[in-house]
Amino acid sequence: MKTTMRIAFKRNAFKWEEITEDEESFISAFVDYTKEVFLYYKTPIIIARFISLVFVDCRHVRRKVLLLREIIENVLVSSWINILAGLADNAKVNEWFFFAVGIISAVQGYVLWRVVLAFDEAFFYMRLEDRIINDYASVMWHFPSKNLKLCNNHDYEVKYMGVVGHHSILIDLNVLTSLPKEQVCCLVALELGQWEYRHSLFNYVFPTLKAVGLGFFLMKSYDNPWVNNLFGFEEAPDPTVPMFIAYMWIWPYAMDVLNYIDALVTCWTILWGDKAALKNHKLADLTAALYHVAGSTEHYPIHDGFYSMWILARPRVQTRIRRLTSAGGNQLTS
Repeated sequence: MKTTMRIAFKRNAFKWEEITEDEESFISAFVDYTKEVFLYYKTPIIIARFISLVFVDCRHVRRKVLLLREIIENVLVSSWINILAGLADNAKVNEWFFFAVGIISAVQGYVLWRVVLAFDEAFFYMRLEDRIINDYASVMWHFPSKNLKLCNNHDYEVKYMGVVGHHSILIDLNVLTSLPKEQVCCLVALELGQWEYRHSLFNYVFPTLKAVGLGFFLMKSYDNPWVNNLFGFEEAPDPTVPMFIAYMWIWPYAMDVLNYIDALVTCWTILWGDKAALKNHKLADLTAALYHVAGSTEHYPIHDGFYSMWILARPRVQTRIRRLTSAGGNQLTS
């Protein structure tokens, strides 16, 4: 396995040798190297994922969010690494500086993500002006009616969007115009149930784990001989180079694990949120509402349980209906 990875990654060492032969100063070589990695290695991966989003999962918010956050993080971390490498000028510095880079980049990424969400809602979503639905959300769930947004994405969905300090319910115009108000309220209730059970602890735990994990990863990969050997460097380059390469090629796998765990927790909150909606609605009304949108929310590719829960962080509609039916039967017998 190690030999296979070295064959796959040794191009990084070749490229570094080519650039250092042409450049006089280390920082110029390192900046050119980061540009090369982004242009020839990272950009094609991002483009491929973007094409997949457009043609396959264009209606699912989660994958768009993950891609955008990954791009923001890549730019921020790479910028900080370049800045510190320039200040160090090929000298070794305290590795705890790079632990701080992970924390600072995570905070910067969160702030930028909040700005993107605010911009997105200000220009692409409108406040829902429907007295029945607004009163229902505020009275029955104590959810601010100003956070009910109307969108025109043609995805026939009602979606909950939540990050720390920011929660919204997005209602597609097609849902509002084609379904009775009672069923729209049922769909809103299912999403508000997720909002109620998405405890603030989960909203803080995963961003904190990612920030601390990134900082620890950068610190340990700085001037790491194992990384140098893995990526085919015969002689140890500047101590910053293995850290940057490890961040580009190894860190995404660690992020996948954290994102999968986050996705499973999100699915769990959705299923518990569905049960919370049973407190205010009949089982038949909730299942009817889910059946109406099932054909639109589960589209190509065919969504099996693994794909829906691990990638899209959303259980299949049939799974949600089965759990609702079970919960409804338990309520009747209790």
